[in-house]
Amino acid sequence: MALWMNQKAAEAAEQYREALRLDPNLWQSYHNLGLVFAHRGQYEEAIEYYKTALRFRPDYADAHCEWGVALVELSKQNRPELLQQAAGKFEDALRFNPNHARARSSLAAVRARTGANNTAPRRLAP
Repeated sequence: MALWMNQKAAEAAEQYREALRLDPNLWQSYHNLGLVFAHRGQYEEAIEYYKTALRFRPDYADAHCEWGVALVELSKQNRPELLQQAAGKFEDALRFNPNHARARSSLAAVRARTGANNTAPRRLAP
């Protein structure tokens, strides 16, 4: 199963790269490449693709959220200081989409891990 998923991820990554060769302004392809790299456990590379997607579309809540998820994963590598940055990315996602369920639940989980769970995830104004 993992081999199949990795083969499909490799194929997807090549298709996204080809799309970017044809049109380097396709912010969705940068985001999708981030998802591919995150799937492979290459979180720092994924973050770079999320950053690029956000340069084109700064209000894209999914890219902010996925960046936060990647930071949470990196924090598990003896880098707990990244949890605060992750919380900030989840807050950014909620600022652009107050109903973003994954960002809201991820923010609550980070707050619980860091002991900052005395405040519930709040609705952030756009």
